[in-house]
Amino acid sequence: AYVCDDGDGEDLDVTSVLDVQLGTQIEPLISPEIQTEIGRTEDTAHKTLMSERAQAFPALAVDDNRARKLAEKILADLGFSNPRSQHASDAMHVAYASLAGIEFFVTNDQRLLQSKSRQIAERHGVTTVSLGELVRAIDSYDHADRYSPVSLQGTAIQTVETTETPSAFAKRH
Repeated sequence: AYVCDDGDGEDLDVTSVLDVQLGTQIEPLISPEIQTEIGRTEDTAHKTLMSERAQAFPALAVDDNRARKLAEKILADLGFSNPRSQHASDAMHVAYASLAGIEFFVTNDQRLLQSKSRQIAERHGVTTVSLGELVRAIDSYDHADRYSPVSLQGTAIQTVETTETPSAFAKRH
């Protein structure tokens, strides 16, 4: 897994959640681009805290020039010819993750969690998720038999697609 902050004041302190929820099932890593994002933070105390927390993660070992070239392609795919610094950092994060062969890119950055950004990341082999989505994804791998609709065959439980919230989620017959 690969983690990043959104640069808007949210904490990078995901270590405890990762340890409690996933234990040794993943290896959290961080890219050099996080230092660029931290550098844009104006609050000195927050900048110091974020820098300290970032040091707790091993860094990705990816060639910066290759990452920049891929980031330019990602920005072009997103339709940015003159990107803001945050968008350029987003593209760098995805580029680093892609080049390092990272399966899950964990972020609380809403720009990166939007559908177009997710689609672009997936084209480069990176699944962009929030921390909660990562926990669910890992759990679904570990308990695939419980997540499979096939396992519901022969039971009274049915899956139904709906556009409204049902008044009862399950009915026992």
